[in-house]
Amino acid sequence: MNSPISHPLAGACRPNPPRVRSKDLVLEAIETFVSEMAKRGTPVDPVIPAAVEAEIRSTWGGQRVYVAKVAETDSHARTARDVEILLAARNGASVECLAGRYRLTGRRIRQILTGRI
Repeated sequence: MNSPISHPLAGACRPNPPRVRSKDLVLEAIETFVSEMAKRGTPVDPVIPAAVEAEIRSTWGGQRVYVAKVAETDSHARTARDVEILLAARNGASVECLAGRYRLTGRRIRQILTGRI
């Protein structure tokens, strides 16, 4: 009789570990915020975290969201710049004016104004 052919690594592979469900990002962010406020001696009304969670879930529920590492972008400077752009636009500055002022394209200004990145 023929003997079965065995692969040299047969039986050497470990089974995949069970998948661990990651912690909910919304709850993690809220808990971190409340914890940081407590460290600073500023208590947070317990109604606020629940309201924030409900608002985030109603707006972002079911979406895939990318969270950049701080090292990946100059996020603080860009966020401050984008806020300035949004405020200037609300005060009547044109896309062309903002593009020149911030040395960006009109397309990028429109992306910032519409929240698309």
